[in-house]
Amino acid sequence: MLSPRWKKILHDVWEDKFRTLLVVLSISLGIIGVGVIGQTNYILSKGMENGYKTSSPANIVLKLEGFGADFLHKTERIKGVKEAVGKSVFPVEFQKGTSTGSQTSSWNHGVLLAMDFQHMPIERFYFRKGSTSPRAGEVLIEETSLAHFHLKIGDSIWIETSNGKKHLMKIAGTVYDSGKMTALLSNNMFMYIPVNQLKQFSDTNKMNTLFIAVDKREAGNRGLRDIALKIRILAKTSGIPVYSTVITEKGRHWAYDIVHSMILIFTKFGFLIFIASIGLVMNTVMSLLKGQLKQIGIMQVIGAAPRQLFAMYTSTVLFYSFLSLSVGIPASIWGARHITAHSMEMLNFSSSYIGLSSQVVCSQILIGVIVPVLVSFYPIYKGSRISAREAIQGGEESQPFQRFYIRRWPHFISSTHILAFRNAFRKKGRLALTLGTLALTGTTIISVAAIYSSMQKTKAQSLHYTKYDYQLELESPVGTKKLQKIIQRVKGVKKAEFWGMASGSYKQRNGLKSSDLMILAPKTATQMIDPEMAEGTWLTSKDKHTIVLDTNILRTDPGIRVGDKLKFRINNKEIPLKIAGLARKAAGEVVSYISPETLQSFQLKDSTMLINITAKPAVWKGKEKIAREVKEQLNANKVNVSQMKSTKDFQQGLEVRFNIELVLLSMFSFLLACIAVVGLMGNISLNVLERKREVGILRSIGAGDKSLYFLVTAESMVIALSGWFSAILLSFPISKSISDEVGYSLFQTPLDYCYSYISIWEWLFLSCFIALAASIFPARNMAKTQIRDVIAYE
Repeated sequence: MLSPRWKKILHDVWEDKFRTLLVVLSISLGIIGVGVIGQTNYILSKGMENGYKTSSPANIVLKLEGFGADFLHKTERIKGVKEAVGKSVFPVEFQKGTSTGSQTSSWNHGVLLAMDFQHMPIERFYFRKGSTSPRAGEVLIEETSLAHFHLKIGDSIWIETSNGKKHLMKIAGTVYDSGKMTALLSNNMFMYIPVNQLKQFSDTNKMNTLFIAVDKREAGNRGLRDIALKIRILAKTSGIPVYSTVITEKGRHWAYDIVHSMILIFTKFGFLIFIASIGLVMNTVMSLLKGQLKQIGIMQVIGAAPRQLFAMYTSTVLFYSFLSLSVGIPASIWGARHITAHSMEMLNFSSSYIGLSSQVVCSQILIGVIVPVLVSFYPIYKGSRISAREAIQGGEESQPFQRFYIRRWPHFISSTHILAFRNAFRKKGRLALTLGTLALTGTTIISVAAIYSSMQKTKAQSLHYTKYDYQLELESPVGTKKLQKIIQRVKGVKKAEFWGMASGSYKQRNGLKSSDLMILAPKTATQMIDPEMAEGTWLTSKDKHTIVLDTNILRTDPGIRVGDKLKFRINNKEIPLKIAGLARKAAGEVVSYISPETLQSFQLKDSTMLINITAKPAVWKGKEKIAREVKEQLNANKVNVSQMKSTKDFQQGLEVRFNIELVLLSMFSFLLACIAVVGLMGNISLNVLERKREVGILRSIGAGDKSLYFLVTAESMVIALSGWFSAILLSFPISKSISDEVGYSLFQTPLDYCYSYISIWEWLFLSCFIALAASIFPARNMAKTQIRDVIAYE
């Protein structure tokens, strides 16, 4: 048998279903926001961690000229080396083809890996579909490449190596390789063949890439660099040239920057959602008590003590909280799963097998219970101690416009407008909470638009960075005069520049050697790149021993500054170079720039390794055709092209990264818009509820349904427009702050900030829409109520 107290609680919840819906939605939206953010962060972080561990990545990767099993065994005997694996890794071009020899699509980039499929202690992959032992003429591909390049198992593809030879291969199966960047982001297809089939593509069966895993006790920066140095010395004594050494960041998945920026966005906008939901809950609970003041007075008359009233209304809030949790927790789990459902395609790890975070669920329960109780403590405490006389009279009515009174309104403003304006500002505390929610929503939406504009501006600036259409990297240095004669034979080439390229490292402040960097040597007055300098200046012909680094280096060496002098080691010669500037780089590997004269100081005179060309055709198909002709001419003159890059590929990679961020921003904007609609609807509904007698009087003096509809809609519009104006003021500093943080997370420098002024008018339109949507149900309820009912209300 239920006690009278619980009977009243259940009656209040069931009798006014619209109010119950508002309260539950108010609390649920906060629970959903916290849950979606927390669970998504957990799934992404856990998925990235699992993907990193699954691939068992190497700590050190060295690119060598060519080595066999003997050198591999010697490497394994070096103290601190736990595992050593050799592979042959080289870039290729591929296109879809047929067994008859016809070619059916454009050429794309790929990477071919030859290895021992039976021995993969590190840098592992896992077989998915099709064959696990490809035969001669067959190849396995990384599974995300199928959909991206519109391929399927059984298709034939042409693979072209650096010497221009083409090989027709059949796709025999797919593999899962979490250590490789997905085709969606890299626009590369990773292909795998057994090492005993390497002679199909190469004149030698030697390996060219060494992967090293070290013992845990040697996993520190100094230990890794000491082991890398020992391997380089071993290679030198064995007569094997070392082209580059990369020491990977400990525990860093290749998608770390992307996931980190996503989590940053979740945290920033999640905080805004949480603050907005608190205001929503506080507003709703305060109005709930306000509507029951007369009932509180009657209960006091029949003997209810303040302590009993406080316990009863706190129990009511807890009941609403549990209803909200039953809605919010499942909805947040679904939302998090929906967001991470495509993580396999984008980040190359699956989220389906990752469970839920119990800590996030506990946080939701605490927020769903404690926050409503805390925000309702003062209103309940004050309401339970109000005198019976005040409660029955409806409490102290606030006198609107005591300090802001307009004696004479303009003649073109009707009495309905005046009444709507005054009603909107009658409950100042409730209005402040509603305006806060609307202002946060508008700020977020305007900020999203500003970040989108900033991303577009940054992308445009990044595309200006590269002025060439195609860049061809050669396998070995070639004389510039020879290359000029070859290029002149291709009529479609508009302009060409020949750059030197080398690999080098520098000594860091802690005395350790850095990972090897790609060092390019363009002309100081080059027309093929136009870098934007984040700090310092570009190379000049006057300064010989200077270098320009790109901002991506700040990921691994954040303390580096313009003006620092670092000892660079290139071609086994060490020379101090002064950092002239930091060029902003939006994506890609760390690149540095020196002048050709500086490169010659390292005894590298005729070392042209890069050909940058611009083509005459305006369309990309025509440009690709010219680039292919250049490659064929180079191959005919026994100049091998290891890989060919286009600015179009760079543009697509940037767009994918930006689109990931924008999808997340749009999602949070939608969630905040829902909070704004519920908040404004609750405000208007409660204002209408408290003014039922006023509505009855308006009815009695001839106000029709249209007038009442207009009154409620006008009141909603006044509040919405006030929120619109507040959002504009807040959006300037907040959008700049978030834009900078997104830029630092992705590129180590702020985005090119661009405030979106058109979004102000878009938010105005959306504010009007929210006002109309929020006023529909309150206006409908007002219009349906009869005069006798409203005058007799309580």
